[in-house]
Amino acid sequence: MKLEEAQRRLEAQCGREPTLPEWAQAVGMSCKELQSSIHMGRRCREKMARSNFRLVIHVARKYQGYGLDIEDLVQDGCCGLMKTFEKFNPSKGCRFPTYAYWWIRQAIKKSIFKHSRLIRLPESVYARLKKVGKARLECILEGEQPTNQNVARRAGITIEKLAKLKAKTRKPRSMQDQVWSNDAVTFQEITEDPNIDPPDLVVDRIMMRQQVREFLGILTTREKEIIEHRFGIYDGEPKTLHVIGDMYGLSKERIRQLQNRALDKLKRSVSTQGFHVYLDLLTSNG
Repeated sequence: MKLEEAQRRLEAQCGREPTLPEWAQAVGMSCKELQSSIHMGRRCREKMARSNFRLVIHVARKYQGYGLDIEDLVQDGCCGLMKTFEKFNPSKGCRFPTYAYWWIRQAIKKSIFKHSRLIRLPESVYARLKKVGKARLECILEGEQPTNQNVARRAGITIEKLAKLKAKTRKPRSMQDQVWSNDAVTFQEITEDPNIDPPDLVVDRIMMRQQVREFLGILTTREKEIIEHRFGIYDGEPKTLHVIGDMYGLSKERIRQLQNRALDKLKRSVSTQGFHVYLDLLTSNG
């Protein structure tokens, strides 16, 4: 590992992979001695990793049910084992398996914390989840219904705590997940967007606006413009009588008179226009 570290330092300094003579010169060895040492060291490291692979599996099995497959747990545990080779110092008097156990466990726990769920959970919650899962399995194996009451009793917790645990650990679904296993339809494709109106509602609004504009045709040009500005029909922004008066060079009171006269005309004719069909549209939140 010291020889490989020297190679990495050379690569960082040169900006390229060093040649074998450059590497050998940096560590004070001949090319033949360097090749022999590297070959022997890597063989020993592989043999040591194979010898401790059962320890990795032993630790990984303790974390089954925490959100990752056993294959992923073993892979992360192997990464922790390789880290042990870098950190272990036999002169400290600690046995290698004892030292490796901590690094393997840390690598697995770190991976679970990062990748098992979109919303991260503390280790204590995972421990309770495993306990609840074991209690549920015991109920099934003994022919007992795995109800909340039975599971909570076997797990040694109250029903209220079991309900809170389920609520906190509910897994979110991705909008890109498939709705059915044998179909490519995703949740995004069948989920309604609350910010987009249904097509029938959009059509109703367009037809209502068109009918309102046609209805305003019974007014004079000035009366129509005043009503459009007053109620925001023209640009979607209702204006005050004072602003409209400034637009036409008239007083606020005169604009009020023209508005009231126009509204009276509209009221006398509104019953014949069939606006009652838009009653639900006008009274809805949309």
